[in-house]
Amino acid sequence: MGPERIGRDRGRHPGRWAATIRGAAARAGQLRGAWGLADQGIASLGNYLSGVVLVQALSKQDFGTFFLVFGVLLLLNGLHAALITYPLSVRGAEGDAGHLRQRAGIAIADTLVLAIPLGGVVASAAILAQRPSLIPWALAAMLAWQVQETLRRALMAHLRHRDALPGDAVSYLGQALLLAGLGYAGLLSLETAFGAMAATSLLGALVQGWQLRPARPRAAAILDAARGDWRSCRWMLLTSAITLVTMQSMPWTLGYFHGLATVAEFGALSLVMGLANPVLIGMLGMIVPAVAASPDLAAARQVTLSHALSAAALLVPFLLAVLVVPGQALVIVTQQSAYSELGTHLRLFALGYALAFPAQVVQAMLNGLGRTRDGFVAQCCFSATTILVSLPMAAAFGLTGAVWAGLLPGLAFSVVAITLLRRMTPAADTAACVATCHPSPGCAATPVRTEAT
Repeated sequence: MGPERIGRDRGRHPGRWAATIRGAAARAGQLRGAWGLADQGIASLGNYLSGVVLVQALSKQDFGTFFLVFGVLLLLNGLHAALITYPLSVRGAEGDAGHLRQRAGIAIADTLVLAIPLGGVVASAAILAQRPSLIPWALAAMLAWQVQETLRRALMAHLRHRDALPGDAVSYLGQALLLAGLGYAGLLSLETAFGAMAATSLLGALVQGWQLRPARPRAAAILDAARGDWRSCRWMLLTSAITLVTMQSMPWTLGYFHGLATVAEFGALSLVMGLANPVLIGMLGMIVPAVAASPDLAAARQVTLSHALSAAALLVPFLLAVLVVPGQALVIVTQQSAYSELGTHLRLFALGYALAFPAQVVQAMLNGLGRTRDGFVAQCCFSATTILVSLPMAAAFGLTGAVWAGLLPGLAFSVVAITLLRRMTPAADTAACVATCHPSPGCAATPVRTEAT
């Protein structure tokens, strides 16, 4: 069939050609989504297996200490995400490959600067946990992890999940294998555990840095980007800060009032529910850039709903299994019968996880739209109920009080987030763009996802 015949057919059947193009685009989107889930699955599987190795090899006291210090690293990584990788995900999605390399170089430079104040928090946490020997190892783990996460998110900003997969496999699965090897050799301790995290994160960063080849930034470009990013991320920073501080206050409250063994039990519950993280985190990670690239609010809602339904189809069977056989799940994960008595606690923990799911979906969509202030409002409700109800219950009644009271914050979070979403209109979204976006041709016609002030 010659080119002229193709042209005649295209003219006669424009609907068929349009349908073919739409179908190809849909299949490409599904494939990118599958690679995204696969990549997040590797990252979460590696973290999960690492936790399994540690909970089985360490005493309750040592595992409780690890959970506290590691929780602080998660908190600091959340702040890093709000300040650096969130703007990178949104702004990086707006340009070509050259623009992305420039943004990645700026983000790496910002990460190195941010490590200075964050390092002080890590040192303080190790001292409070009465393990000052962990300071250099935990600092190395934090910095290497954040550098690798920056490169990883840069690749994902252009939906290059397949390209991110090899580096993530080296980092996260390599971490689990190295920890298992150290345990087999009798060399596993808290210090070597954080050292293994640092080493494998650095190797993963080298792989992804070679793939991305971030540009060396100029000082002026770093300052310009910082000023622009601050406008879009300040509410995201407050949201992440209040979220992570609230979440990490629970294990520290349990540790202060009830000891490290109770922290270890809380960590075991979290570890079982961590099996759902590949789906949940993978979905949230895909929603933000997909929504940021959407042409309007209706398309943003559609792509969010699609990702959420796909994730729910995978999460529901897992949650049902946890609710039916919680004790067996704990024994399988920890390989210690001492944790089997926490079956009721795990059921309640899983219910709290499910209640917060709608809110996390909505918050990811709001972040992709640049409406991070709305996300902050919803998060404040979660934090307020946690501080006023959950923490006092945990202090008074230990783990039992923590899991019972933990149902209320997730429910309040979801109710407020869904209410905020229902109040959004395409007109309001466009008005926010006109008021806040960087002036550019066609801004009013195609809303740019920036901060709505």
